[in-house]
Amino acid sequence: MNAIKDANFYRRYKIMIGPGRYYLGGRSLRIKPYVSVEGAGTEMTTLYGKV
Repeated sequence: MNAIKDANFYRRYKIMIGPGRYYLGGRSLRIKPYVSVEGAGTEMTTLYGKV
């Protein structure tokens, strides 16, 4: 996500996350404008961490 510097209305990005459980720790996942995140499917991809 940090490597994306040029997302805009005309240049959109989709980050695909494969199946699995991904631990974010105490950090939050900040999604930039014009960037979308897609998992492998319901109950296939899980992002979790401390609240």
